[in-house]
Amino acid sequence: MARTSKSLVEQCEKITIRFARPQAEKIAEECEKSGVRPGQYLRMAGIAFSDHRYLDLKSMMQQVVDETIRLRRDFNDAVVDGE
Repeated sequence: MARTSKSLVEQCEKITIRFARPQAEKIAEECEKSGVRPGQYLRMAGIAFSDHRYLDLKSMMQQVVDETIRLRRDFNDAVVDGE
């Protein structure tokens, strides 16, 4: 029988994951503080992570470059105007 492969979106709808002991301890600590179950905590964390585009490193790096350019421009303007 041929095995049908799921699309990436279908694979992302239900994910099972294992954590190393140090991460599991941190997650357990956060669950105790907030009073939620581990599944709820990780679901909220995953939603927040994807909604706020924390993995969009290309855009984040471009923002850093853009801000650096603005700071250099402001600095140069201040030095030239200060003379």
